[in-house]
Amino acid sequence: MASDRKRILVGERVELVEAARELNEQYRVASDVLNIATIESDLAKVDANRIMAQAKTIFDAKAKYERLMKRIREITDEVDDEDAPMPII
Repeated sequence: MASDRKRILVGERVELVEAARELNEQYRVASDVLNIATIESDLAKVDANRIMAQAKTIFDAKAKYERLMKRIREITDEVDDEDAPMPII
């Protein structure tokens, strides 16, 4: 039974790691876009709403990434706990 739980957790961790990678890439791209928009703003006074929307996207992605990383750590800890030898009493 424990091996079934472990397999499920490992599968979930794999999915979460992939989602975290995708979010990290989205975060990087959004940061690049924000940097470009900031430069454009300095040069042409681009609409501040666009910059604020991009900043919100970045912070939302970062928060979601942090939640995924927390869950990945929880799963890793649980899997590691299942792998630990049982103490002899």
